[in-house]
Amino acid sequence: LVGLLLGVVLILVGCNIRIGWVTTNLPGHSKAKYFYFSGEVTRSFKVSVGDKVNIKYNYKVKRGNLKIKCLTPDVRELILSENPGNKEIEINKTGRFKVIIQGEKTRGNFDISWDVK
Repeated sequence: LVGLLLGVVLILVGCNIRIGWVTTNLPGHSKAKYFYFSGEVTRSFKVSVGDKVNIKYNYKVKRGNLKIKCLTPDVRELILSENPGNKEIEINKTGRFKVIIQGEKTRGNFDISWDVK
C-alpha cells in the first residue's frame, strides 16, 4: 500500500495540475484564468531567419509564481515575466519558436499574443 501511494505521489509531482482552468488558444494568442496552476504550457510556431516576433504579454498573479519565457530556434532563452509589456525579438535561425508559461502553485491569469513580421 505504501509503495502504491508513493508511486501515485511521484506521478503527480511530474504532472501539470490545473484547477479552475479556463483558457482560450487561438493562432497567435493564448490566455487563461485559473484558481491553481502548477506545471507548464508551451505554444510554438514556425519562424524564419530575418523574421521579427512581437510578443505582448500581461498577467496577474494572486499567489505563487508565474514565469513567461521564449525559446528561439537558436536556443536563446528570453524571460518576459519581470513586467507585463511588449517585446520584439529578431530571429537568427529558421525553426520553431516557443512561448513557455510555467506556473508554480500559482493563482491568477495570463494573456499573451504574438505576431511574426
